[in-house]
Amino acid sequence: MSPAHVHDSQVFEVLLDAHPPKGHEVSADSAYRLKERLSGLRKKGFKPRITYKAKRGQPLRSRQIALNHSYSKVRCRVAHVFGAMRNDRKARSMTCLGLNRSRVWIGLGNLCYTIKRLRSLQRAAVAL
Repeated sequence: MSPAHVHDSQVFEVLLDAHPPKGHEVSADSAYRLKERLSGLRKKGFKPRITYKAKRGQPLRSRQIALNHSYSKVRCRVAHVFGAMRNDRKARSMTCLGLNRSRVWIGLGNLCYTIKRLRSLQRAAVAL
């Protein structure tokens, strides 16, 4: 977790250094697709799964489109959680100050989402 004035790309490497790299995949959108970043990820043992972005006058090749599609299957599962947090909890702004209080606020919100999702999955299992 970082303060709001720090952009995600500035702490990208710091977050990765905190996790063991052996065979882990790194999913990100096309804003993170830099040659230096990709080679750095590979050197650390990560498998980069960063989407491709078309450039003006250079449409994506069919292989890149297929890779983007496969990467999006993983990323959409994460995006669903953030979307639910935004819609259900009005998470547009926090009403607390400080990183520690923010961590607790987000952690409790994640716990609520997990319980809500568990209930939904249990109802779906009973319906089968």
